[in-house]
Amino acid sequence: MVEAGGGLLFWMDYRKSRRYEAHLRAGIAPILADGRVEGSGWVLQAQILAEIQYLGRYLDCSELGCNEDTTGLAGRVGLEALRWSRSGRSAFTTRLSVGYMIPLDQTVTGYGRDIAGRDDLHSSMDVALDIGIAFR
Repeated sequence: MVEAGGGLLFWMDYRKSRRYEAHLRAGIAPILADGRVEGSGWVLQAQILAEIQYLGRYLDCSELGCNEDTTGLAGRVGLEALRWSRSGRSAFTTRLSVGYMIPLDQTVTGYGRDIAGRDDLHSSMDVALDIGIAFR
């Protein structure tokens, strides 16, 4: 299995914290249950994925702010339910997963980068509910 994607997150006060995310994932997705009849129907599969992830954060480190760009390696495990179409070539998907990322490279720019007490990103853990489309 191979996938690419991204996202944008605005925190409660969008002016103080914005986050961007992009990823490229690859791994295995063994089928746990297969309810397809003649190509269409439900499939439940587990997923174990390795990932290259980019996180961009705008932080209100000071009144002038700073940007933090992080690239890292991640692992992700999850369960995905797919509803395959009648043609069997596309599916509607929902996935619940947990991921953990360790940074490889981090760059901080902006006026707030030298402020004492600003925390670097040492690792990142997330729980995700994804909705999408799969193709065969």
